[in-house]
This record gives sequence, structure tokens and C-alpha cells, in this order.
Amino acid sequence: MAVGPVRLQAARLGQRPGMSPDPPCSSLKTPGRRGSVMGPEAPTASTLGVLMEDAFVNRCERVIREEAHSPLSDGRATLRRVESEIGDWFELMPANERACRFSVTPNGPGEGEMSIGVGRHESWFEMWGSADETVEFLRKALDAVIAGRFEEFVKGRKRVGRFELRDGRYLFRDNTMFARWPPKFGGWTHETYEPY
Repeated sequence: MAVGPVRLQAARLGQRPGMSPDPPCSSLKTPGRRGSVMGPEAPTASTLGVLMEDAFVNRCERVIREEAHSPLSDGRATLRRVESEIGDWFELMPANERACRFSVTPNGPGEGEMSIGVGRHESWFEMWGSADETVEFLRKALDAVIAGRFEEFVKGRKRVGRFELRDGRYLFRDNTMFARWPPKFGGWTHETYEPY
């Protein structure tokens, strides 16, 4: 469940959304008081953020497992979940060296933020928006990568990635998503990938 800024602010102030504020520390003076947002069983604003983040991370893992079910069950790919202090991330590694690796870090501060890294040259970009929007894009990107519909263009340290998604081409460069074809690719190395 998404919690908007109004609701989080209400929780910080010790009140329910749409209700007048409790007198200062009233919930602390009345042990066992039911319905108080500030009671020991009630989540705090920071706890709500962690719970939302964990739910989003778990949802992303489910989507990856669903989209990559066939390659994972056939041994054509492995999925690794890496837990770290800055948040969990996932790496889908194909058994075929000519197929494209895919990593996802769904741990941004917003409810639907993630970073996606793709290919041998680790082209990457960030997605943000509602959790539903970013998870839907994750599905499309996984589908494209598993089917071998991803390309990278490399020139020095510059990388441009291109997905052939079900609903059209998507390009990204330097952490920026854009939907138009860059006009010139002279001098760029073109990398293609095979299906899983």
C-alpha cells in the first residue's frame, strides 16, 4: 500500500489523516490506548518507508522470477540476490556467454525507484514513478533481454543501450531514458546479444 506525503506527515505529528491532532504526548500518558498512531504497535514514518521498500524489493524479485522462469528452470540462467547495507539487488546471469546479463537495484528512496544495469559494458539507467509503472517496465525489459532484443553502442566510456520492447524502442544513455534514436553512431562499437 502506498503512503502519500500527507499520510506520513500525519503519522509524524501523532494523528490520523483527516483528524485533529492529539494533545501533546496524550498517547504516552494513556497506556494501552487503542487507535493511537503513536502506540508501540503502530509503525513510524521511517518504519513505513522500510516496509514499503521491502515490499517493492520482494515484488521486483517475484517479477524477475516470473519473467525468467523458463531460463531459470532449464538452467539457462541463474538469479542471485545480493544483500548489502545500501539495499538488496538482483543479478540475472545467462549461461550463454553471448546473452545479456541483467541487474536490478530496487532500493531507491521513492516507492517505485530502481536502477537497471544491462550488458557486458554495464549500461545502466534509473527508473522512477509509481511502483506499478516501474514494475511493468521491468517486465518489458526482462522480456527483451531474455529474447535477445537488447543492443549496446560503446565509444570510450560512453554507452548507449537500446531495448526492443513489445511497445517500441527505448534507448538510454548516462542514466537517462530517452525514446528517440540518436542521429549519429559513427565510431561506436555495436554489441548485440543472443537469447537466453
